Amino acid sequence: MQLAQKISLSPEFSESVVTIGATFSGTTICLADYLPKGQQAVMIIIERGVDVVFTDCGVPPVNIKFYCKQGARVIYLLESYSQESSVIGHLEWYVEENSAIECILMGGIVTGALAMTIDMYLQGIRARASCYVLATVVAAAQCTIKTRQIHTGEHTTSTVRAHSLVGAANFDYRGAIDIDQTSIHAKAIQANKNILLSKLGKVVAIPTLQVRTNKVHCIHGAAVGKLEPEHIVYLQARGIDAFRARALLLNGFLLQALEGASDVSVRFVGQNIEKLLACILLKDSFVE
Repeated sequence: MQLAQKISLSPEFSESVVTIGATFSGTTICLADYLPKGQQAVMIIIERGVDVVFTDCGVPPVNIKFYCKQGARVIYLLESYSQESSVIGHLEWYVEENSAIECILMGGIVTGALAMTIDMYLQGIRARASCYVLATVVAAAQCTIKTRQIHTGEHTTSTVRAHSLVGAANFDYRGAIDIDQTSIHAKAIQANKNILLSKLGKVVAIPTLQVRTNKVHCIHGAAVGKLEPEHIVYLQARGIDAFRARALLLNGFLLQALEGASDVSVRFVGQNIEKLLACILLKDSFVE
């Protein structure tokens, strides 16, 4: 079903509908200000050609569907910190012809639980979608991230890069690339990298790939490792103490997730990364 058909069926949906029109183009707005109170599901329609940046603090406890019409450009910047609570969020992106979306999810999960699902439906020709996840998980917390890159349009491109730092906690990443037989010349990248900082930590990483046509270019994979002691020693030999050396290495690891991201997203992460690292550096993250 094409996007235009889905929008025309909006009266059948139980969601509230919010339209982001031309007056918002070129602006940055806080998404929470436009979400109807008390709704469990919200549909946000970004009109043709609109270029907008959404910001958010905290995972919205609702199902949000973003419908991006032709030529729309959307950046979604989410900074979330879960403290002694359980949060469930679901974002769905429907990307039409020549539209592009970029989603940045960064946060620290401390003693609570976070479950986040991001679905990206690339429906129109030359549709593009990117999602970058930077997470720290500590102190018996539980974090589950699920992503799906679903291609049905021709010449579509999607990227998911998820990097996590895991202390005495659990991190579960499950990513799927699904390319339809109609989506010729599609390109998809899915990369998940994790650093374990405690023997009490656990990472489960399951990347999957389902392709129904030969004319595609796909890359997917996952890795789990630890900080290399020789890297810390190298920095110490140059006058950097062990704590600062760890911070520099972890900072660099997280920033690697932003390969291919826009300048807007890189600046956003740069402004908030110290807060993100504090979640892992100040907790019981280096238990041997």
